[in-house]
Amino acid sequence: MSIPKLKEPIVYFDCDDTLVSWDHGYHYREGAVEFEDPFNQSLLFLDVIKEHVEALKSHSLRGHTVVVWSAGGADWAEEVVKRLGLVKYVH
Repeated sequence: MSIPKLKEPIVYFDCDDTLVSWDHGYHYREGAVEFEDPFNQSLLFLDVIKEHVEALKSHSLRGHTVVVWSAGGADWAEEVVKRLGLVKYVH
């Protein structure tokens, strides 16, 4: 097994209330991103916290290792990264 070599610094971003906001999650509104609730598979409409997404991209473009995590689990973190189009910025 090969362990990836990480670039310093390593920057961590949480999903909930950092990259996306659940404030009005179960009600559609313009500009919200549609997700499937990881717990009950209902539709969620989460707001993107754009300044944090831009900060994530900026760190990655400067050569930093970016890790996205969530207390909701790795599957939820991966879903948020994919839905926000951040795959190329996250390690």
